[in-house]
Amino acid sequence: MDEGFEKETENKLRRLIPEIPWSVKNEARMRLVNHIRPYSSSLDAISKFLETATSLGLKVNEVDQVELAAPCGIEDVLNLEVKPTHYFNDTRELASNYANRIIEKNGKRYGIKSRSYISKGSLLVYKGGVQC
Repeated sequence: MDEGFEKETENKLRRLIPEIPWSVKNEARMRLVNHIRPYSSSLDAISKFLETATSLGLKVNEVDQVELAAPCGIEDVLNLEVKPTHYFNDTRELASNYANRIIEKNGKRYGIKSRSYISKGSLLVYKGGVQC
C-alpha cells in the first residue's frame, strides 16, 4: 500500500500514452485514507469511488476479453458530468470530501469541459448494477 508505487505506475503509463491523465490508486490504501469499512469485492470498492464518472474498472477475463465494471453506469462519463457516488452523497462528512475534491480539481484533471455537481441530486441506478 505504498503511494510511491502508485506514482511510479502512473509515470510508466504516462510514458506509454502521455495524452491520458492517468491516476493509479491502491483501493486498499484509499479505503484507509477515506475511513471506509473493508470492501466486500472489487465492484464494491469501485462503487465507493468519489465520482460516478470515475467509478469504472477494467479486467481481462479468462478468455482474454476486456470486461468493464461500471456499478454507477456510464451515462455520466458519456455526458461529461461529474457527480458524487451514492456513498459520497450519503453523509455531510463524505459529501464534504467530494466537494473539496471538485473545488481542488476544478475540472482541470479531466482536460475537458465537464459539468460538476456538488449539491445532493438524483442518484443513478445502473441496469444490472448497484445504486451509486
